[in-house]
Amino acid sequence: YLLRISNKTEHILPFRVEEELHRFGLDELNSAWSSFDARPDPGVEYDYWIQLDFLQMEFSPERESSRVFDEVVEKEEEETETDANGKVLKDSLGKPVVHKVVRRYPATMEETTQSKSVLVTGRLSFIRARSEEIAWTKPVSVEGVFENRYGRLIKGDSRHLSDAAKKLTHAKALPFPSNEVLLLDAAERLKKRVKEMIRQQSQ
Repeated sequence: YLLRISNKTEHILPFRVEEELHRFGLDELNSAWSSFDARPDPGVEYDYWIQLDFLQMEFSPERESSRVFDEVVEKEEEETETDANGKVLKDSLGKPVVHKVVRRYPATMEETTQSKSVLVTGRLSFIRARSEEIAWTKPVSVEGVFENRYGRLIKGDSRHLSDAAKKLTHAKALPFPSNEVLLLDAAERLKKRVKEMIRQQSQ
Protein backbone atom coordinates (compact mmCIF):
# COMPACT_ATOMS: atom_id res chain seq x y z
CA TYR A 1 0.00 0.00 0.00
CA LEU A 2 1.23 3.48 -0.89
CA LEU A 3 -0.38 6.52 0.68
CA ARG A 4 -0.74 9.43 -1.74
CA ILE A 5 -1.89 12.90 -0.69
CA SER A 6 -3.50 15.38 -3.06
CA ASN A 7 -4.59 18.95 -2.29
CA LYS A 8 -7.67 19.81 -4.34
CA THR A 9 -8.66 22.86 -2.31
CA GLU A 10 -8.19 26.52 -3.20
CA HIS A 11 -5.60 26.86 -0.41
CA ILE A 12 -1.89 26.21 -0.63
CA LEU A 13 -0.70 23.81 2.05
CA PRO A 14 2.15 25.38 4.05
CA PHE A 15 5.40 23.42 3.82
CA ARG A 16 5.36 22.53 7.56
CA VAL A 17 1.82 21.15 7.24
CA GLU A 18 2.70 19.10 4.15
CA GLU A 19 5.75 17.67 5.91
CA GLU A 20 3.69 16.81 8.98
CA LEU A 21 1.11 14.99 6.85
CA HIS A 22 3.83 12.78 5.35
CA ARG A 23 4.95 11.73 8.83
CA PHE A 24 2.13 9.23 9.12
CA GLY A 25 4.11 6.50 10.84
CA LEU A 26 2.35 3.75 8.92
CA ASP A 27 4.98 1.17 9.92
CA GLU A 28 2.87 0.19 12.92
CA LEU A 29 0.20 -1.06 10.50
CA ASN A 30 2.59 -3.49 8.79
CA SER A 31 1.83 -7.19 9.15
CA ALA A 32 2.98 -10.47 7.64
CA TRP A 33 0.69 -9.85 4.64
CA SER A 34 0.54 -6.08 4.36
CA SER A 35 3.14 -3.31 4.09
CA PHE A 36 2.45 0.43 4.08
CA ASP A 37 4.51 3.34 2.77
CA ALA A 38 3.84 7.05 3.24
CA ARG A 39 6.47 7.88 0.57
CA PRO A 40 7.01 5.97 -2.70
CA ASP A 41 9.75 3.34 -2.86
CA PRO A 42 11.00 3.00 -6.50
CA GLY A 43 11.85 -0.66 -5.89
CA VAL A 44 8.32 -1.62 -4.84
CA GLU A 45 5.43 -2.53 -7.12
CA TYR A 46 2.36 -1.45 -5.17
CA ASP A 47 -0.91 -3.36 -5.15
CA TYR A 48 -2.97 -0.49 -3.76
CA TRP A 49 -2.81 3.27 -3.60
CA ILE A 50 -4.41 4.82 -0.57
CA GLN A 51 -5.50 8.18 -1.93
CA LEU A 52 -6.14 11.01 0.53
CA ASP A 53 -7.70 13.99 -1.26
CA PHE A 54 -8.16 17.31 0.49
CA LEU A 55 -11.34 18.83 -0.90
CA GLN A 56 -12.06 21.84 1.27
CA MET A 57 -10.59 23.96 4.06
CA GLU A 58 -12.91 26.39 5.82
CA PHE A 59 -11.37 28.88 8.25
CA SER A 60 -13.62 30.64 10.73
CA PRO A 61 -12.94 34.29 11.53
CA GLU A 62 -11.33 35.25 14.82
CA ARG A 63 -14.20 35.53 17.28
CA GLU A 64 -14.40 37.09 20.72
CA SER A 65 -17.66 36.94 22.68
CA SER A 66 -18.51 37.90 26.25
CA ARG A 67 -21.20 37.00 28.72
CA VAL A 68 -22.03 38.29 32.20
CA PHE A 69 -23.20 35.79 34.80
CA ASP A 70 -23.97 35.69 38.51
CA GLU A 71 -22.92 33.03 40.97
CA VAL A 72 -23.49 32.48 44.67
CA VAL A 73 -21.00 30.52 46.76
CA GLU A 74 -22.23 29.12 50.07
CA LYS A 75 -19.70 28.48 52.83
CA GLU A 76 -20.16 26.96 56.26
CA GLU A 77 -18.33 29.12 58.81
CA GLU A 78 -18.04 29.31 62.59
CA GLU A 79 -19.56 32.27 64.43
CA THR A 80 -18.93 33.23 68.06
CA GLU A 81 -22.08 33.58 70.17
CA THR A 82 -22.66 36.75 72.16
CA ASP A 83 -25.25 37.88 74.68
CA ALA A 84 -27.62 40.81 74.32
CA ASN A 85 -24.84 43.21 75.30
CA GLY A 86 -22.42 41.85 72.73
CA LYS A 87 -20.31 39.98 75.24
CA VAL A 88 -18.78 36.69 74.10
CA LEU A 89 -20.44 33.68 75.71
CA LYS A 90 -18.16 31.00 77.13
CA ASP A 91 -18.69 27.37 78.03
CA SER A 92 -17.91 25.68 81.35
CA LEU A 93 -14.25 25.41 80.36
CA GLY A 94 -14.01 29.10 79.59
CA LYS A 95 -13.85 28.65 75.83
CA PRO A 96 -15.93 30.89 73.53
CA VAL A 97 -19.18 29.27 72.42
CA VAL A 98 -19.33 28.96 68.63
CA HIS A 99 -21.91 27.66 66.21
CA LYS A 100 -21.85 27.01 62.50
CA VAL A 101 -23.64 29.26 60.03
CA VAL A 102 -23.98 29.15 56.23
CA ARG A 103 -23.02 32.42 54.56
CA ARG A 104 -23.78 33.31 50.93
CA TYR A 105 -21.30 35.22 48.82
CA PRO A 106 -22.81 36.57 45.58
CA ALA A 107 -20.58 37.67 42.69
CA THR A 108 -21.00 38.96 39.15
CA MET A 109 -18.48 37.82 36.55
CA GLU A 110 -17.74 38.63 32.93
CA GLU A 111 -16.41 35.71 30.86
CA THR A 112 -14.79 36.27 27.45
CA THR A 113 -14.27 33.45 24.95
CA GLN A 114 -11.80 33.61 22.07
CA SER A 115 -12.22 31.10 19.26
CA LYS A 116 -10.96 30.29 15.79
CA SER A 117 -11.12 27.04 13.83
CA VAL A 118 -10.50 25.30 10.54
CA LEU A 119 -12.63 22.50 9.10
CA VAL A 120 -10.77 20.19 6.73
CA THR A 121 -12.87 17.84 4.60
CA GLY A 122 -11.63 15.23 2.18
CA ARG A 123 -11.94 11.71 0.90
CA LEU A 124 -9.97 8.53 1.55
CA SER A 125 -9.94 5.92 -1.21
CA PHE A 126 -8.34 2.51 -1.75
CA ILE A 127 -7.41 2.19 -5.44
CA ARG A 128 -6.20 -0.99 -7.14
CA ALA A 129 -2.87 0.06 -8.65
CA ARG A 130 -3.02 -2.15 -11.76
CA SER A 131 -6.55 -1.32 -12.89
CA GLU A 132 -6.90 2.08 -11.13
CA GLU A 133 -10.30 0.85 -9.98
CA ILE A 134 -11.61 2.33 -6.73
CA ALA A 135 -12.06 -0.54 -4.28
CA TRP A 136 -13.32 1.54 -1.36
CA THR A 137 -13.91 5.20 -0.65
CA LYS A 138 -15.17 7.21 2.30
CA PRO A 139 -15.36 10.90 3.32
CA VAL A 140 -13.18 12.16 6.14
CA SER A 141 -13.22 15.44 8.06
CA VAL A 142 -11.41 16.93 11.04
CA GLU A 143 -11.38 20.26 12.82
CA GLY A 144 -8.47 22.26 14.18
CA VAL A 145 -9.71 24.37 17.09
CA PHE A 146 -8.38 27.22 19.19
CA GLU A 147 -10.45 28.25 22.22
CA ASN A 148 -9.45 30.34 25.20
CA ARG A 149 -11.56 31.63 28.10
CA TYR A 150 -10.72 34.34 30.60
CA GLY A 151 -12.73 36.61 32.86
CA ARG A 152 -12.92 39.42 35.38
CA LEU A 153 -14.83 40.07 38.57
CA ILE A 154 -17.40 42.83 38.15
CA LYS A 155 -18.92 42.71 41.63
CA GLY A 156 -18.24 40.65 44.73
CA ASP A 157 -15.34 39.42 46.86
CA SER A 158 -12.57 37.62 44.94
CA ARG A 159 -11.71 35.60 48.06
CA HIS A 160 -15.04 33.79 47.91
CA LEU A 161 -15.31 32.91 44.23
CA SER A 162 -15.86 29.36 43.06
CA ASP A 163 -12.81 27.47 41.74
CA ALA A 164 -14.11 27.82 38.18
CA ALA A 165 -14.52 31.60 38.53
CA LYS A 166 -11.07 31.95 40.09
CA LYS A 167 -9.60 30.03 37.17
CA LEU A 168 -11.19 32.53 34.78
CA THR A 169 -9.73 35.53 36.63
CA HIS A 170 -6.25 33.97 36.52
CA ALA A 171 -6.46 33.38 32.76
CA LYS A 172 -5.53 36.00 30.17
CA ALA A 173 -6.33 36.87 26.58
CA LEU A 174 -4.06 35.06 24.11
CA PRO A 175 -2.98 35.99 20.58
CA PHE A 176 -5.02 34.19 17.93
CA PRO A 177 -3.12 31.41 16.13
CA SER A 178 -2.23 31.69 12.46
CA ASN A 179 -4.00 29.56 9.85
CA GLU A 180 -0.86 27.43 9.60
CA VAL A 181 -0.91 26.62 13.33
CA LEU A 182 -4.58 25.61 13.08
CA LEU A 183 -3.79 23.43 10.06
CA LEU A 184 -0.98 21.72 12.00
CA ASP A 185 -3.47 20.88 14.74
CA ALA A 186 -5.95 19.58 12.16
CA ALA A 187 -3.18 17.56 10.45
CA GLU A 188 -2.33 15.79 13.71
CA ARG A 189 -5.99 14.87 14.23
CA LEU A 190 -6.33 13.84 10.59
CA LYS A 191 -3.37 11.45 10.80
CA LYS A 192 -4.96 9.61 13.71
CA ARG A 193 -8.34 9.42 11.96
CA VAL A 194 -6.92 8.23 8.63
CA LYS A 195 -4.61 5.70 10.28
CA GLU A 196 -7.59 4.16 12.08
CA MET A 197 -9.61 4.09 8.83
CA ILE A 198 -6.71 2.35 7.04
CA ARG A 199 -6.37 -0.17 9.86
CA GLN A 200 -10.05 -1.07 9.72
CA GLN A 201 -10.19 -1.31 5.93
CA SER A 202 -6.99 -3.32 5.45
CA GLN A 203 -7.78 -6.00 8.03
